[in-house]
Amino acid sequence: MAGTVYKRQPGTPNERVAGFVGTLPGRDELLDAAERQRARLYLVGGAVRDLILGGRAVDVDLAVEGDAIALADLLDP
Repeated sequence: MAGTVYKRQPGTPNERVAGFVGTLPGRDELLDAAERQRARLYLVGGAVRDLILGGRAVDVDLAVEGDAIALADLLDP
């Protein structure tokens, strides 16, 4: 967003991303389901950008390497 000013959050980009992922609701259920499906999950999009720039992430976008439909079915049978 043009003109956006970020108040830099503490830590390195890796620490900020790891900290954010650690706070996601349903994270353990999602990771367990992905493991059962042998799928890989990647945090992508604006959240990654915002965290790298030192801002706060406000939404979550995930890319699934594997069968995303089967993964979704495990989460919402």
